[in-house]
Amino acid sequence: MPHRRWQTRALRGAGWLLASLALAACTGTNEPRYGMPAPATVQAHQTLYLWQGVFVTSLVIGLIVWGLIFWSIIRYRKRGNETSLPKQTQYHIPLEITYTIIPLIIVSVIFFFVVRAENIIDSTKATPAVWVRVEGFQWGWRFTYLNPQGQAEGTPIVGDMQNQPVLTLPADETVRLSLVSDDVIHSFYVPAFLFKRDLIPKVNNVVEIYINKTGTFQGHCAEFCGLDHAFMNFLVKAVPKDQFTVPGATT
Repeated sequence: MPHRRWQTRALRGAGWLLASLALAACTGTNEPRYGMPAPATVQAHQTLYLWQGVFVTSLVIGLIVWGLIFWSIIRYRKRGNETSLPKQTQYHIPLEITYTIIPLIIVSVIFFFVVRAENIIDSTKATPAVWVRVEGFQWGWRFTYLNPQGQAEGTPIVGDMQNQPVLTLPADETVRLSLVSDDVIHSFYVPAFLFKRDLIPKVNNVVEIYINKTGTFQGHCAEFCGLDHAFMNFLVKAVPKDQFTVPGATT
């Protein structure tokens, strides 16, 4: 009877696990995203691939560990009036070497793919199609479009807590963002881009994104920057590249 009870509990736990994974994978697209938003940029796909790999790796390791735990519970459970202990094993050098080397290999492989993804995400081109200086301040945003020489053109877009500024960008083009802060550390975060980068005073963080779908995407400051940090939001509007014009620019 105890043996059957343990089997029932193990099967019930496995059922809950499979149900949770199924719900996590049901994100509305053909590929499982395990809770991640649908990527809206080319760079975001690299983040998604990295997340998928780490998730599956963690799942496999977890299943192995859980399997060994349940096997040990069932195999070495106390039976009847049994009082003797199972055979105790210690100083098993080959086993200790094995469980030391395997985690090192796993971490090394994950580290390799993290560096690879970061190099792709952080790469920049010599001549982006659009260049925007993104300035964060307590508690709003200023978007200034720049020409190839780095000079301002058009009308800067400024917003605050009551009025979310809209950063209009072309889809299917490389866009460079120069991220700067006027006061404290802020963070440029767009969930649909699977991307977050800090704005640090006296530091010019330069990144590039390639939006591969049109639409409007919500953005936030993701670094606590003061009393009204939670209301420091903005919008990114991606339009077809043949419809994009710099706001307020003279033709």
